[in-house]
Amino acid sequence: RAYEQARHQIDAATRGHLKVYGTRCDKIVRTLFLYHMAGLRPDGLTAEELMNHVMEWKDHEQGQQADLQDNLAHYKILTDRLEADLVQIKKEGDRFRFQVDQGGVIPQELYRRTRANVEGNEQELKQAWEALLGLDGWQVQTGLMRIDLGHGVRSIFREIAPESQTNITVNWHGRLIEGRVLMRDLVHLGQRGGALLDINSAETGQDFFVYISSTPAGDAVDNLIRARRDPRMLFWTPDELTPNEQSLLIDFAAYRSLVREYAGKETQDAQTVLGWVQDQLRGQMGTIYSIVTNSYSRGRLAALDHQRIPVNCQGELAAALTPPVSQVLDSVYISRELEFTAPAPLDDTNVINVINGIVKTGQIERGARPNRDISAARNYGVALQIMRPNDDSRLDISQCRYTRDMLKWIESKLLDPTESMSVESLYKNFQGINGPNGIHYGLSRRLVQLYLLCLVRDGKLRVHMSSRNVPVEYIDYTNLAEIEFRTATLDAMAHLQRIRPPEGWNLLAPYAAALLNDPALRNVEQDADIQNAVQTVLAYRQEQKQPFQRFRARFQELFDELDLPNPLADRLQQWETFLTARVDASEAVSDLLRALDRAFGYAVWAEQRTEQGEVDDLVVRRAEVAKAQGFFEQRDRLLDVARYARHDLPDWPELDTVRRVLARTRDQLGNLAYYIDSATPFLTELLEPAEEAIRSYTTRYLQAYEAVVARIEEARQYIEGLPQGAPFRVLERLADVRPLGQDPRPALRNIFRAAVESLPPTRATRETLSQELRHWPQPPSCAFTLEDHQDWVEQAEAAVQRCDAALREALLNKAALLHSEALRARLQQGAEEPFLADLLAARTPQEVADKLLATLGGEAAGAAASAEAAIALLQRYLLEIKVV
Repeated sequence: RAYEQARHQIDAATRGHLKVYGTRCDKIVRTLFLYHMAGLRPDGLTAEELMNHVMEWKDHEQGQQADLQDNLAHYKILTDRLEADLVQIKKEGDRFRFQVDQGGVIPQELYRRTRANVEGNEQELKQAWEALLGLDGWQVQTGLMRIDLGHGVRSIFREIAPESQTNITVNWHGRLIEGRVLMRDLVHLGQRGGALLDINSAETGQDFFVYISSTPAGDAVDNLIRARRDPRMLFWTPDELTPNEQSLLIDFAAYRSLVREYAGKETQDAQTVLGWVQDQLRGQMGTIYSIVTNSYSRGRLAALDHQRIPVNCQGELAAALTPPVSQVLDSVYISRELEFTAPAPLDDTNVINVINGIVKTGQIERGARPNRDISAARNYGVALQIMRPNDDSRLDISQCRYTRDMLKWIESKLLDPTESMSVESLYKNFQGINGPNGIHYGLSRRLVQLYLLCLVRDGKLRVHMSSRNVPVEYIDYTNLAEIEFRTATLDAMAHLQRIRPPEGWNLLAPYAAALLNDPALRNVEQDADIQNAVQTVLAYRQEQKQPFQRFRARFQELFDELDLPNPLADRLQQWETFLTARVDASEAVSDLLRALDRAFGYAVWAEQRTEQGEVDDLVVRRAEVAKAQGFFEQRDRLLDVARYARHDLPDWPELDTVRRVLARTRDQLGNLAYYIDSATPFLTELLEPAEEAIRSYTTRYLQAYEAVVARIEEARQYIEGLPQGAPFRVLERLADVRPLGQDPRPALRNIFRAAVESLPPTRATRETLSQELRHWPQPPSCAFTLEDHQDWVEQAEAAVQRCDAALREALLNKAALLHSEALRARLQQGAEEPFLADLLAARTPQEVADKLLATLGGEAAGAAASAEAAIALLQRYLLEIKVV
């Protein structure tokens, strides 16, 4: 009966492998049944063994393209399919066997009945379709276990199905833009006349909507597109399911029905059914879910100006929608021309970094260390049209479409500079679509703020703030550089106002041209150009103020160190007074004119007239400052020359030329006002001749120093060598003869040490002295002077003489004792000894000393033996004599 049921199920199959390969499936079941009835191979047969039993000879004809591996793979598929569909086929490991029903629930039978029930149930199929759209794992609790029926399959629409929405971000030309994706039943929405949401870019910051239909919408999409008339709104509908896809949906609905019935139960039947469903879905879940991606890929994605847009329904939703959204926005927004190629796409954070990196300062200082703001400015500034490709260190909006159009629109609305408008108006006109003159700009809020601040930097606008949590009440070109921009600061910009063209420019223009060395400023007449010119003057003062204050202080310190009057003290003070004068941005021209009057004694503001003499004087003063700064660059050289000019040189014939040059230099130092004004004579007449004289002096100094050092080192070595000489050796050997009194050597060593310490110091090296002599005639590391030359030599010679005298005296003292009557009487007893006979024959202590040196002063081995014998004789015959 079980075999007949299996055959009947194969014959009743309407699709799949059981239908196509029914004969082979029947043979496989029959083979397994026969083995079961014969009791053979109770562990079952492998797919390869079944293939060998079932496969017919006609399958091996020469025209057959499949090889053994292809056939084996085919039979593995058939056996796995039979095991899945027939309860009579049981698989254990890689073996299959026939089993007779042992009682209990049969999942395959339940599945067939359930599938037949749901096949015509539209509600079940709708729920199954929605479950596939929102598939994000499928966890089912069974007993104490939780099983995963989804097998890792996740739907691309899981965040929005079946009727929800989410915001996504796409990379459009290297810029991150945000939009909203919504899933709705567009057919019912159109039938009910439901309203679609508007894309309000200025309020939400979103630039596109994508409506995805949860069911095939057909012509309803065209009706919705015509109703909205927003080219940024996309509609995506799936295609109708194919018969095969519809069958897979029915399969999935049947599985869901079984799971719904048995989930949560702790019976054996529940575990059997849920386990079987899990096994079936392990191989089918991906195929079943593919009906979603396939139907949407075949479906239609359209917008107002695009009837059908290709879409690849793979990966995550944002990645799939990026190409179609980009295609639509390319045909809508003019900002598509902003092409960013930096490593990271442009986002709001990067825009703020660009504002802090270049917009607020107008330029990147030379040598500035790269940081996130400077890097952002250089990465994005050119693409934003606020910097030029050949100059990535300066703000330049001369070719920027957005600042130009923005300013033109503002000027058309604010005819009176006292009027103001809300910054919100800029957002509404330059974000999204339908901007001035019908242009769709498509800028983000941060980009509108960036271009607005560029106009502020350019002196065109002033922005008033709305929040008390920001550091300033308004922003204009005078305080822009001092603000650290953050999100809160940018969002606090409330109203903008045109800056009124400054009055009195006709008076200031000649002075500004002189100050900036730009004659073209005299001819500036347009309001915008006047604003730029005034801003340039203010920027010049701001840039020069602190550096000039430091320069003037150091310039005065230079003359203090030279002990000379500063010829430019008053005029430099006047220049600093002008640079530091308070100037209100709202009254910049009049304040600058007052500053000229107060600092330089002009009357341009007081008398409201321009005097060419004053303009010429300002040119002279500006050049004077530049010359003073150039003069100050030679500060170190000048100080070196001045030290030598004031130094008294010794009256050596070799230094006559040096003395004459430095005497002339001394006179020239009294006329530094001339050399400040004349850079070339300052170098050729003063510094270079004096430096040549310094080099000559250095050569003479080093020669004298090295000669003295050589003599001192000679004396040092001589004194340090005395303890190894013959006289000292005689005293060392006589120290063992106690009748001759105390040993004089410790006292002599102290005398030698003191003599060495009294020698002039010679630790300075030639290299060190050469370096120091460039700056000082008397090197700080050496006490030697040319005047001391002879004194140092005499000190060395005197030290040698003292040591020689002390050593000679000590030896003569010992000789005098031996020459005394008392000791000669004792020595007379050994007169037969040649050594003693020589001593007794000496007529004076000096002759005794000479005899001692000859006998006891030797260092060679033979001399040492003779000396020991001589000392032994002295000890023998002088033993009883004690000298106190």
